[in-house]
Amino acid sequence: MTDTLYTLEQAAELLGVHVQTLKKRQQRGTLKGTRYGSPNRGMWLFTREQLDASNVATPPRGREKKLDYDQIMLLIDQGHTKTEIAVKFGVTQSAVSKLVARRAPKLKRRKPSHKS
Repeated sequence: MTDTLYTLEQAAELLGVHVQTLKKRQQRGTLKGTRYGSPNRGMWLFTREQLDASNVATPPRGREKKLDYDQIMLLIDQGHTKTEIAVKFGVTQSAVSKLVARRAPKLKRRKPSHKS
């Protein structure tokens, strides 16, 4: 039985992502494929299994989803880690950290006293 092969453009359409996203995944090594033709002008082809593996390996970015600050702070107060919260919301850990840093009240710093 032969697997169906998809071009870069077909793969992007199939996964619902931009072609550039798949190119970045290739560069990072999270998307495996086979190159046919010359190294400079060859064509990349992918199997369905390779595309599915790539789609799972890369979580969506935090800016693509709206995060609920109150719900995140409740989870933090309950002792959940930022990694656990990121997995729960399907975003990156840095997206959670940035939201908390932006919305958290700024702490006043005491100026050091210079006594001689």
